[in-house]
Amino acid sequence: MKPKFILHAVCLMLSVTASCTQDLEIDGREIEPKVVLNCVASGNSPLKAAVSRTVVYNETDRRRQHIADATVMLTVNGTPHSQLTLDPADHYKAYAADYVPRAGDRIRLDVNTHLGRVWAEDVMPTLTPIEKVDFHFVEKNNNGSPETVYRITFTDNPSERNFYFVGITDKYNMKLWLDFSKDEVFRPALDGLNAIDDEALFDIFGGGMAFSDDLINGKTYTLRIAEVGENGHARRRVDRIIKLYSVSQSYYRYLRRIFNESEDSFNNALIEAGLAEPTPHHTNINGGTGILGMMQVAKDTVNIGLDVEENGFPTW
Repeated sequence: MKPKFILHAVCLMLSVTASCTQDLEIDGREIEPKVVLNCVASGNSPLKAAVSRTVVYNETDRRRQHIADATVMLTVNGTPHSQLTLDPADHYKAYAADYVPRAGDRIRLDVNTHLGRVWAEDVMPTLTPIEKVDFHFVEKNNNGSPETVYRITFTDNPSERNFYFVGITDKYNMKLWLDFSKDEVFRPALDGLNAIDDEALFDIFGGGMAFSDDLINGKTYTLRIAEVGENGHARRRVDRIIKLYSVSQSYYRYLRRIFNESEDSFNNALIEAGLAEPTPHHTNINGGTGILGMMQVAKDTVNIGLDVEENGFPTW
């Protein structure tokens, strides 16, 4: 039987990255652990990074193995900046800097551990603002369900290739039942890439979708996304939080690889049936694995629904 690694993959982008797990079969009996560097930096908070090691499947403790004695150095635009410090009280055992990345910054992290040295670099994208959000109700869609169709307008920067993630939540940051099939920009990603949440939370439970500017380069464009079900045809007024993330290419590629093999994906079903080969995960960590990614987020709030009188009937 092939031994397995548990790869701790980035699924969260809070002020620090947390992790999820995925089993990877690896040929050979002797397996040397690799350094895992996870850092998804935001343009509105100080940079943090998590350093751990890969875990063998049959280890007694399969939780993420933090490395607490690493030396983590930050370089900004080719100039050494500072050494990140470990906060023992931090829930994610993160190494923290006092620097907030700015648009266009080339961020590099060099990490020395007892398992060896790893490094990575990435560029912080420019924030693309949301220009307008509106919506309309549909009593019955093609499946007979009520829905709210959101229209989110923004302008893509024509001077560079851009990558995005759009998400919609309620005011409690709860994910909604969203339908992305109304807009052609999502079609290349509908085969796997799934969710985002909070200012930096990517997961696999729905709530958002990634896309590139391949079909809209340099245009002012209006996305169309439907919220399906009773929540999508509110009988009282509720807030919806619209979030448009600008993400780096490395992070976009990493997420597409991760979620194309999520447990619920069609591609994963083919892999399990022996009809497709597992796709190697994208990593930009030299000498190890994980991801150094960059993101910025624009937000807007809309109030949807019908005004309800005291008797419970809507006012039109």
